[in-house]
Amino acid sequence: MIQHLKKLRLWQLTLITSLLFILAACNLGSPQGNSEEEITPLPTTAVAATRTLQADTGVTVFPSLTPVPFSTQPSIIQATPFVVVPPPPTNTPVPISIVVVSPLPGNIVSGNVQVVGSAIHPSFLQYRLEYGPDPNPNNLWFSITGIVNTPVLAGTLGVWSTNNGATPDGTYQLRLRVFLRDGSQQTTQVGNIQVRNQQPTPIPTNTTVPAPIASFTQDTVQGTAPFVVRFSNRSQGQISSYTWNFGDGGISSQINPAYTYRTPGIYTVTLRVTGPGGTANVSRQINVQSATAPSAAFTTDVTSGEAPLTVNFTNASTGQFTTVEWDFGDSSESTEQNPSHTFNDVGTYNVILRVTGVGGSDASVGQITVENPSIPAPTANFELSATSGETPLTVVFTNTSTGQVDNYLWDVNGDGITDSTDESPTNIYDTAGTYVVRLIAIGPGGQSTAIREITVQSPPDAPVAGFSASPEVGIAPLTVQFTNTTSGDATGYVWDFNNDGQPDSTDVSPQHTFQDAGTYTVVLLATGPGGSTSSQIIVSVETPPQPPTANFIASPNIGQAPLSVQFTNQSEGSQLTFSWDFESDGVEDSNQQNPAFEYTTAGNYTVTLTVTSPEGLSSVATATIQLSEVVVQLPPIAAFTFNPQSGNAPLTVSFVNQTSGDVTGYEWDFDGDGVVDSTETSPSHEFVSEGTYTVNLTATGPGGSNSISSDVMVSPALVAPIAQFSADVTTGTAPLTVTFSNSSSGQIDSYSWDFNGDGVPDSNEVNPVFTYASEGTFNASLTVSNAAGSDTIAVVIQVNAALTPPIAQFSTDVTMGTAPLTVTFSNSSSGQIDSHSWDFNGDGVPDSNEVSPVFTYASEGTFNASLTVSNAAGSDTIAVVIQVNAALVAPIAQFSTDVTT
Repeated sequence: MIQHLKKLRLWQLTLITSLLFILAACNLGSPQGNSEEEITPLPTTAVAATRTLQADTGVTVFPSLTPVPFSTQPSIIQATPFVVVPPPPTNTPVPISIVVVSPLPGNIVSGNVQVVGSAIHPSFLQYRLEYGPDPNPNNLWFSITGIVNTPVLAGTLGVWSTNNGATPDGTYQLRLRVFLRDGSQQTTQVGNIQVRNQQPTPIPTNTTVPAPIASFTQDTVQGTAPFVVRFSNRSQGQISSYTWNFGDGGISSQINPAYTYRTPGIYTVTLRVTGPGGTANVSRQINVQSATAPSAAFTTDVTSGEAPLTVNFTNASTGQFTTVEWDFGDSSESTEQNPSHTFNDVGTYNVILRVTGVGGSDASVGQITVENPSIPAPTANFELSATSGETPLTVVFTNTSTGQVDNYLWDVNGDGITDSTDESPTNIYDTAGTYVVRLIAIGPGGQSTAIREITVQSPPDAPVAGFSASPEVGIAPLTVQFTNTTSGDATGYVWDFNNDGQPDSTDVSPQHTFQDAGTYTVVLLATGPGGSTSSQIIVSVETPPQPPTANFIASPNIGQAPLSVQFTNQSEGSQLTFSWDFESDGVEDSNQQNPAFEYTTAGNYTVTLTVTSPEGLSSVATATIQLSEVVVQLPPIAAFTFNPQSGNAPLTVSFVNQTSGDVTGYEWDFDGDGVVDSTETSPSHEFVSEGTYTVNLTATGPGGSNSISSDVMVSPALVAPIAQFSADVTTGTAPLTVTFSNSSSGQIDSYSWDFNGDGVPDSNEVNPVFTYASEGTFNASLTVSNAAGSDTIAVVIQVNAALTPPIAQFSTDVTMGTAPLTVTFSNSSSGQIDSHSWDFNGDGVPDSNEVSPVFTYASEGTFNASLTVSNAAGSDTIAVVIQVNAALVAPIAQFSTDVTT
């Protein structure tokens, strides 16, 4: 196998080299016009082969097993029963090569160009060859070929027609995309290819520096992480810098770097070279795989026979492995890939194959039975105590084998694993299914097999417990009706109303009263032939509401008839209803909260107030009214309240008359000018302007008149506030934190800030601080309000994108010439630039801060001219090489003669 791989690699390299030389002579040119062009060779590292078993008949395969202890003497141990599978084919390792080797970066091509390379992979599905502009900022690609379903190894990938009118002269790049069977892709790209159909091939001159040609090779293209790859630079031309991008975030400026890949994946390596004539790049792909253990397996041409028995073993292991170890169970061993071994003694031998690779090791075990030619093989047979039943099913196997037997191997689950070596074992089946029971009887004359089937069924399903409760929430004591909704076959129910683990009822749908407030987890356990299940519901029992407390004051409660009594309710409770009985006759006289009643007849009256809560709870309060006969008529007692007692003009005030006694009329003077303004009992009045107004009430009755007064304070009319604020900054880069300083005037009841101008309030603070996270133009507004109205003011906050460093770029009118050489530098840098720094001779000392300066090189030399552009976010530098040759001087004429006369 190793010699075969070496021959394959040599054949690949020979074919590739021949094709490249032929194509270089036919349709490829170099920018310099030279006939010789260095060709990037294909990677030559071999890839470990993966073997796959294919369909056929007549071979026994021993799959990977967990290794079992073994001795050097022939013995019987638990072994994997033989599985008949096809023999493996003779596999040729499939290389991984996805590369374009012609044309190369820097080649000048025209007409129909043959693209040579390889598109081959063990998981190859198809490939496509494409071309695009170089550079390609918009990721535009055009097909050279359609989908190609046949892999190519060191051959023609396709023909690129550059003279069909769709490919104007210019710089292009090629892309080879290989699609794999797992849906992934691998690609490689080659750039800086010059198409010259209309324009003549440029002729090199002493004053033009050609663009470099990027090219490299690597010592390997596939391996296991951590994976070290050594890169060899094959670039040509005048080059001032090298930039390697390894595809996983790693970079290098070395000429021939070595790089370690630590994570599995497909990585595209790109080399970019820069020189006075421009830049060029080329890419390759690296396949980094995970280190996994191989899977051991082997096949044999026979598994039993008479002594001496010669067995041919074939290694069918898969994965990457470096060592192979065979133990034949008779004190013999081998490290061959596919050994042959002769068993001379009668017995059953455990053959162990162990393979080891970078990811670990694995072992496979199989048995070889060597029979005694003079002793017949036994006849395996057995009986079952049961052939079917429900789980868990216990089955007793009664061995009835005949003949000379040394060992019994039982596979009671039908999974190919030996479960017992007892003569008549017992097994419990916990899972439903059909099981093929196999008994192998082994004796000195050979072995035989007996097979029976056992059908195991699942027991019936348990019922699905379920119920509803009505109501689920209420006031203690709460009576709840439980309705059983259990589905399935149920034979009994157990209810636990308080989740204490104690049964409270076995009714189907019981009713239960919860006496105390609390949260109760009600559990129903439903039981049937298939088992039990439970369901639960939370019942919330609330504390009963407190009853109200009735109370009132009667004023006056003693007097002479007729007497008007004002009742002031002082009951405690919420949302109460009222029922008054003023004359002790059991008839409701009023349902008002604070009623008044006039008694016309002398006597003693028991007044009863009954208050009732929304829950129906009641409380009763009583008081006695004592009335005597009228002897002297007294004047009424004037009294009133008003609301509001003060406020801004215009102010409307409501007056509530609380006068007691016998009244025949009222006179109200709202402004203290002695003029009666109203004769209503409880009027309202609007005070139009500010001031202090003395309000006077005069109540008149049969017994005379009585007056009372009180002051109303009216403040000036309320006006809307004026919004005003300032921001410490109104423009800046994101994130931008702005402090808003409120300077609004007037009476302000509320503040509402909208920082984004979206109409949604963001803050009600007086002086808030807000951070704008992203760029944009925002209308920040403040609205101040009171009862008279509101006012809004806004300012514009300009938030710019976060500042990024500029990108340096410039060109020169010449890069080569004789001293003195005057060079004009044309700045084409992009981004926000705060400063320019030019270093014309590469000594690290700034020579100019102009935008596009002109500089004269007085003497010969090679100078690195660089431009550094900067802003607050950082800086960027780019350089070119200026080649100044020595000043040309006039020649000096001189000659001699052999004779002068």
